[in-house]
Amino acid sequence: MGSLGVFAVDRRGVRYLVTSRYVIAVESYREGVPVFQPSLSDGGLYPQDAVATLAKSFPLRDSISAAHLIVAARLDEVEIDPTVPRIGTLSAEVLPADSSLLGKTVGMYGYGSGLNTATVTMVGVAIPQPSPADSTRRITVTGALATRNMSGSGDGGAVVFDRGNRAIGIVLGGSRETTIIAPLKPFLDHFGLRLLTTAGQ
Repeated sequence: MGSLGVFAVDRRGVRYLVTSRYVIAVESYREGVPVFQPSLSDGGLYPQDAVATLAKSFPLRDSISAAHLIVAARLDEVEIDPTVPRIGTLSAEVLPADSSLLGKTVGMYGYGSGLNTATVTMVGVAIPQPSPADSTRRITVTGALATRNMSGSGDGGAVVFDRGNRAIGIVLGGSRETTIIAPLKPFLDHFGLRLLTTAGQ
């Protein structure tokens, strides 16, 4: 269970749901696996609540970039609303997760916590994380962004944005003190995607 993240579109006009690998692509990950909304754990029904199929991801290794923990699922012919609750429309611009963000206030809207804000405390962080492919094994994740805690249960996968509604990253998880974020821009750039900010795009 987690948050859906953002919507994106490729050069051919194919739409994607972009979120954390921990939310929609864990041990069973393989391309073509259906994504449900609501999720099966939230009462969704198979097969009628399938809305997308897993389509784009990086391979998992023992040491990976935080952006490699983002995945994209190709949306079926479903109606979507890309606005963020209580925030509105995201900007088409996606910010790099670099040192210019240190000390800045960012926000997220998650399934569990709703709208929260926090200050960016670190960039380029290397942290141990459970492997999405085997939760008993730890992997090293580099290039993550850290803020003071603003997330809780159910917030993994939520989009993080600045005061100008410019997306920065996707929530991976955190602790009582810290929220860990995967930079969004490297993932979008690698797969040739751009944010879908209005339903008509």
